[in-house]
Amino acid sequence: MGVKCAKCGSHNTAEYLYGMPAMNEKLEKDIAEHKIILGGCIVSELSPKFYCNECKKDFGYSAKRQCEGEIVDYIEDTNYFMFSIYYMDFGETKFVLSRQDGKYTVQYITSQESFTKEISEKEYKKNLTTIFEKAYLLEWDKEYVRLPDLDGTKWKIEVKCDSGKSFSSHGKSCFPPYFKKVKGRHDYYAIKFEHNNK
Repeated sequence: MGVKCAKCGSHNTAEYLYGMPAMNEKLEKDIAEHKIILGGCIVSELSPKFYCNECKKDFGYSAKRQCEGEIVDYIEDTNYFMFSIYYMDFGETKFVLSRQDGKYTVQYITSQESFTKEISEKEYKKNLTTIFEKAYLLEWDKEYVRLPDLDGTKWKIEVKCDSGKSFSSHGKSCFPPYFKKVKGRHDYYAIKFEHNNK
């Protein structure tokens, strides 16, 4: 069973192997079974890590993207990240990371209260690394909707960058394959907020 596809959620995936590997019986078997794909000798920071045998898409890219002839690193370039989730029974909560004038902050916002804390650059980038490189956020679709709407859960993500680049995604009763990794960042700060208010 391979790594879960960031596009369709299938585990029928293959890993790219770059360079000139020494062929052996196991590698030949993995290639024949579509568990490994030889990616060639040229590898860059823009190369994918995985391929989905189901939806036929590459995935597992880094946070770096080719944008209008330049490489943009979303971990370095992001100055605002917002994740909100709305539950019919509890209302909306928001998790916000921001960078301004050399200061890094995290906010957790509910309809009743908000928690704001200055964090280190390291913590800020650790959060963004999880979001962009472990949840593969930049590979998410713009919209996820399931009909009929079973539970009324809605969510939204917004990213803004120094370069002017932006990204957004939203959903209603439907979630991308790595949604829990992003929501995990929201939940981590929700627990801190609750602990600080006891």
